[in-house]
Amino acid sequence: MGTVVNCPFCNSQRITLVEFIPVSSFKQLLKDKNIQSLNETINGITEIKYNSCDECGLRFFFPLITGDSSYYESISSDANYYAWSLSRADFKEASKHIAGNMAVLDIGCGCGEFQKFQNATNYTGIEFNNQAVKQAQERGYNVFNEDIAEHAKGNSEKYDVIVCFQVIEHLSSPKSFLIETIKCLKDDGLLIISTPNNNSYLTYLVNASSNLPPHHVLHWDEMSLRNITRALPLEVVSVAKEILTDENKDDYTRSLLTAFFQTIFKLRPRLVDFSVSFKIFNKLAKMLVPAFNKVVAGKDLLPAGHTITMVYRKKSQPVR
Repeated sequence: MGTVVNCPFCNSQRITLVEFIPVSSFKQLLKDKNIQSLNETINGITEIKYNSCDECGLRFFFPLITGDSSYYESISSDANYYAWSLSRADFKEASKHIAGNMAVLDIGCGCGEFQKFQNATNYTGIEFNNQAVKQAQERGYNVFNEDIAEHAKGNSEKYDVIVCFQVIEHLSSPKSFLIETIKCLKDDGLLIISTPNNNSYLTYLVNASSNLPPHHVLHWDEMSLRNITRALPLEVVSVAKEILTDENKDDYTRSLLTAFFQTIFKLRPRLVDFSVSFKIFNKLAKMLVPAFNKVVAGKDLLPAGHTITMVYRKKSQPVR
């Protein structure tokens, strides 16, 4: 009898297998990243399954191989890891809902970059990357090394707004995380979540290690994010989808053309692919990118960009 796979959010067993990823291909993709803890985790595993939950729509990898604190300290040592914060659409969207007298909690706050986008004086950030916490504190930000379960013990219904930027795609237990988060939120308070939008150009990317385990283990879209309200006392206030940025347009075009070539030859596009045919098609697609981009220059022809931002309001009822 095979292993029973449950959705990590809604716990449903109505799961559709999307793709098998051989661990050998997975190791090849990450061979330059020197992740010792990952190598120990996947020892003995032969394949990773990419699944879709038929109940809530969440897509996820099984087993859920998540990065630990040492992994995030390693990748965040790259100066570019937090640099993109300066142009983030999700920060700008969230700041529209925050006034100066509100109590704000920023979960997974990194170096506290969101502080530059909002004017609330009562700001608290929590983060488990020690290096990021140190940088935030050196900037004078009220940031602590603490997880949400620990923080919730002493901060029940404290915050007017809780923001959670680019966090839930990393979690192995998203429902438990959200339950603890909601405990910290006042009734009628706002929970603002941003995450990579799986119904966007990201769908077409191949060998994108930043959107695969151990970095991202959950792939969310608008449907799965809306379905959070079926299990938790939240209601959707607004949805904002980032437009495709110029810096991501070439990646999208190359991946789209590569998938087109594969379809012509009746080859199914995959998340991880090191085949000779893929390398040939990808190289040809890269040559055609400039010309194709001129054809699809109009924004109406382009897919959604990287991030989707959901704003929820907490309803006054017990968390199930």
